[in-house]
Amino acid sequence: MESYLFTLQKYAGIGSRHTCPACGKLRVFVRYVNTENGEPLGDHVGRCNRELECGYHYKPVDHFKENPSGNYAKAKVQRHKSKTQNGFAFAKPLNAISNDLVNLSVASAKANHFTQFLTNRFGSFVVSEVAKRFCIGTSKHWHGATVFWQVDSKNKARTGKVMLYNPENGKRVKKPYDHVTWVHSILRKNGLMPETFQLEQCLFGENQINSGKVKEVVIVESEKTAIIASIYLPEYTWMACGGLSMLSLNRLEPLNRLPIILYPDLKALSKWQAKANEFCANGFRVTVLSRLALSPLSFLPL
Repeated sequence: MESYLFTLQKYAGIGSRHTCPACGKLRVFVRYVNTENGEPLGDHVGRCNRELECGYHYKPVDHFKENPSGNYAKAKVQRHKSKTQNGFAFAKPLNAISNDLVNLSVASAKANHFTQFLTNRFGSFVVSEVAKRFCIGTSKHWHGATVFWQVDSKNKARTGKVMLYNPENGKRVKKPYDHVTWVHSILRKNGLMPETFQLEQCLFGENQINSGKVKEVVIVESEKTAIIASIYLPEYTWMACGGLSMLSLNRLEPLNRLPIILYPDLKALSKWQAKANEFCANGFRVTVLSRLALSPLSFLPL
């Protein structure tokens, strides 16, 4: 496994997201930073999170090609070997967040805006079952905030994505800023998480493997889509990768014996088809469906 001297800055609150030099949007640009001291390589060296709308990605390799005076050979990459398991690399043993914290937040799931929206639409009985199955919790970070816990196939909570929704229409709150953060970031800021915490995200909903009743797996981008789709089409096992570019061989590894359907947004169809080809070349059984393929989801505002 290669360990790069410059990597995209990990999310640490809205201060770690900047204005994109290409599209001009606020808080969507992620800079490349030095892993040794945390300093950015340059204000314009990074990636815009609006991959489809903007697509700006200025890499360290591009920077050093245009600025050859720097020690490019050293700055490009530091190589080391790491332990592998079934061909998938992990640099260090992974940490987990206390199951007590997860259970406590899931027990209070009725207090968050997202589950309130779901309850108004589907009823409390359905939402209670879905909240337990997907480990949907509540956070005090923002009043009414939702936690989408990433619990793996070994029942270990890798982290949780904290998001704020409008309880009336179920849409994300993006003003005056995009209300999204991570449990491990919150705990670290409050001195409850060691700096050495080793994060390796997993698919949202991966814990469903433990039920022994796993059906054909459908992977979508957002947690919200996976949850609502599971209510309409329970004949599938729904999971979410959490972002357009968050699909990887490592994350699919626990599903290596299962048939998998990738169900991307319409604009991401070609990107996910390329990913599917890569996964199939590595032994996975993966197909891709267009957003128009699964009725009744085709016309739902997911």
